[in-house]
Amino acid sequence: MEWLFHISYYIDLGNERVMAEPSEKAPQIVDMLEKMFGRTTSITKNVCVSCGKSATEFRDALSKKEYTISGLCQVCQDAVFGGG
Repeated sequence: MEWLFHISYYIDLGNERVMAEPSEKAPQIVDMLEKMFGRTTSITKNVCVSCGKSATEFRDALSKKEYTISGLCQVCQDAVFGGG
């Protein structure tokens, strides 16, 4: 049984297509997460901060929202939080 479905939240920004905007955090936290994990860069390029694979398919809207918070793809979310 296939549980993943494609959720498209693309917006055009010139030549780049951005899937989601990272959730808002204090500027110091944003800077730290970018330095440690490349969080903002990864999210805006549709890439998982943990495994580096494409992050465009999510089980549901809640998982999609979690991606904007943590930058984790569905597989990595399942590994961290359980599920699947």
